[in-house]
This record gives sequence, structure tokens and C-alpha cells, in this order.
Amino acid sequence: MSGQESLKYSFAGKKVLITGGGRGIGRAVLERLYNDGAILFTLEKDPDFVDQLRKDFPNVRAEVADITDWNKTQEIIESFGPLDCLLNSAATFVFEAFLDITESNFDKQMDLNLKSLFPVTQAVVRGMVAQGTGGSIVNISSLAGCIGTPLGSVYSVSKAGVIMFSCNLAAELGKYNIRVNTFSPTAVDTPLFRQAESGWPKDFYIHRQPLQGSKVLQLDEVVNSILFLLSPLSSMTNGHNLVVDGGILIS
Repeated sequence: MSGQESLKYSFAGKKVLITGGGRGIGRAVLERLYNDGAILFTLEKDPDFVDQLRKDFPNVRAEVADITDWNKTQEIIESFGPLDCLLNSAATFVFEAFLDITESNFDKQMDLNLKSLFPVTQAVVRGMVAQGTGGSIVNISSLAGCIGTPLGSVYSVSKAGVIMFSCNLAAELGKYNIRVNTFSPTAVDTPLFRQAESGWPKDFYIHRQPLQGSKVLQLDEVVNSILFLLSPLSSMTNGHNLVVDGGILIS
């Protein structure tokens, strides 16, 4: 890619799967890619979100799916045909003190946040390998997967697992020219964050941010980073965890 092209890249015609494309980060990325002419697929558990996606983005193939169901999920993904890119975005958070954690809430978070990455990514990678043109995968983790998070131990452990999942796949799939990276943001202005925000100590993340003008990360900034990782603009970036946190991790 020449220097003149280095500041822009179009996903037009690229086939991209996004899990959890009905809300938050997933929807924000989907909207940007839709406007760029990408061929989009998304899996959402909530039928209402799927209906809304079909209305707002008529050319997107949105399917109702519980991505913790290994076999059914792979069946749906295989029907999409080979893909160029994957964004594993679906996640959930249960605000809970360690001594109050229940087995059901543990399973709920680990199954969606971590286990689901295996059947989804496995099905996508099979298609990429068969197609023989490589691919790019981005898994969304969190700053909570890098530092301790009060009242979020299960979530943090699941997101730390996402980071290691990416590292292992990057090492294993490089021979197929498939890149795998992780995106770990600080608090992002999404419904999931707003749901959890009330229970955390005030400004738990933000007060530790050394960058002037400490703030919650906006969706546009998140999308920019994710699309950089998905695109050939980062063609030598593999197995990397891109932390976007205003410097919290090093403070």
C-alpha cells in the first residue's frame, strides 16, 4: 500500500461478520461498514434488535442466533460462505461482588464473552482457509481484562481470556495469512457501560487517566481503532492487544 493510500481504506465488497451487531460497539462498526459498501452479516440473540437492523440496514444479513450454541452457530455461519473479516463483539456484564457470584451469572458471562468465540471463529477460519486469501479477525476485550476491576471479577477474567485467545490464534493461523488482534478499550459510552456505571466507584477508570480532558471513550473513536486493525493498514499487526484508554494502563 502506497503512502498516498495509507490514510484511507475501503471495505467495499468485503464480507464481514459482526457478532452482537444490534447495539453498542457492534452496531457502530456495522453502520460505518454499511456506509462504506461492505457485505455484512451479523448474529444477535434478541429478535427485536434483528428486526431493527433489517429495517435500518436492508442489505445486511441479520440472523437471530444464540452464539453459545456451538453447532447451530456454526451452521448459520457456514451458510454465509467464506468471509474476509470477523469482529467478535458480543458480550455481557453482570455487576456483582465476588462473594455474591452465582454459578448462573458466572456461566452467563463466560459462555458469551469467551466460549462463544471458539465456535464462531472456528467456523469463520475454516472458510478463510478454504478460500486461501487470508483474513483479519478482531476480538473485543476490555481494559478490565488488563487491570483489576472491583465488582467485575468474572467479566475481567473472561476478557483476559479473550486477549490470550487472540494471541494463540495469531501464532497458529499466521501460516494462512490470517491476522488476529484484540481491541481493549477503557469505558465506552454504550448501554453496557451505562448499565454497570452506577455500581462502580465514581470515575473508577476516568480519574486514573493521565491524558488531559479525561472522558468516556466515544463510539467513533472505538470504530476508528477497530477498522484500523481489521484493514490492511495494519498488515503487519498480529497478536497485538490495542489498548485505547488515555494512558490508564501505564499510570
